[in-house]
Amino acid sequence: MLYSYTYSVPYLLLLSLFILLTVVEYNYDNNRKIRQCVRICCCALFVLFFGFRGFVGWDWVNYYPAYQEIVPLFSRGYLNNYDIGTFEGGFVTFMSVVKLISSNYHFFILVCVVIDVSILHVFFKRHSSNYAFSFLIFIALYLGAELDILRNMKSIGLFLLSVKYIQQRRFLPYLLLMTLAFMFHSSTLFLFPLYFVPRTLPRQCFIVVFVVGNLLYLSQIAYMAPLISEGGRFLGGKYAALTGAYLNSDLYAQARGISIGYLERTLTFVLVVLFYKKLNTREHAVFLNMFLVYLFINLWMSEITILVDRIGLLFLLSYLVLWPAVARCFTLKSNRMLFVGGIMIYSLIRVSICSNNILYRYDNVLLTGSNYPERMYIMDRYKDQLLNSN
Repeated sequence: MLYSYTYSVPYLLLLSLFILLTVVEYNYDNNRKIRQCVRICCCALFVLFFGFRGFVGWDWVNYYPAYQEIVPLFSRGYLNNYDIGTFEGGFVTFMSVVKLISSNYHFFILVCVVIDVSILHVFFKRHSSNYAFSFLIFIALYLGAELDILRNMKSIGLFLLSVKYIQQRRFLPYLLLMTLAFMFHSSTLFLFPLYFVPRTLPRQCFIVVFVVGNLLYLSQIAYMAPLISEGGRFLGGKYAALTGAYLNSDLYAQARGISIGYLERTLTFVLVVLFYKKLNTREHAVFLNMFLVYLFINLWMSEITILVDRIGLLFLLSYLVLWPAVARCFTLKSNRMLFVGGIMIYSLIRVSICSNNILYRYDNVLLTGSNYPERMYIMDRYKDQLLNSN
């Protein structure tokens, strides 16, 4: 069956466990031992579920053969690794280092996930008011990214580590981390300017971006496509071809309408503006600025789906900190739990939608072993149907 919510059940069970951990952390916020146990459980669950997954999602079909072909670092012919034109040099080096230890692809995935969870652990300890809640939000918003786009996740992780240096105004370590992130995925370039906006913009900027953006979004005014098309023609060569291909694609260039995501962004905007004085601190400045950019991308650039998906994913990171921070702003505990409960329900809906096709049927190598031939058969049989149904 191409689509079935039975495929979503393992992901929903995982999310339910993180919901339970979030409730425990809120109820025992002042108990250090329980909070420590919650953190250990979060990391262990994340590694067990994602680190030992089988061939799940889309992009393993690219990463698996690439890892098989990679030559271990400093072995004969390892310089030929960098002829793999689709991967950045940093990621190629990373694969070749892991290949020194093991040629097993599932070991490579485990290493990737251990690195991801280690970075998230450090980031949430530094910046989140509820560790488990931030993990829950990450799974809800970045489930597909964690399963599929390995290069992006390493790049995003390095940026998360660099946020500390934005706040401390230490440019050199920030530059080093962002350079390393760029070597894993070039999209990190869009995050680099955040260092040069050390303070949050006035609340009025959020209101203007939201109001004008809604006029553009709801009226479906197409102004981005001509600008991008002209830019591609000006640059010429492969850029002209790429922009033309994307703009003529029904998959990447379609506009969006009213959706659950639109309603969520509207509610988040209202709460951020409402609690702006409480949120507008040095700790939250970078995340508020990221949220402003995220609003701009989703409302002003909605006609180009690929821009919203690829670039918006970077600035969506602001939610990992802002949603727990917004929850703290409610004076009444009942209102706080109503908000947190709403986010939990939204997360369950989002995860069920993201994981309900056959490519996301969950397998765990500890339970079922590796099943490459079967998953390759499923990929070959259903890939075109899934692409055409989007």
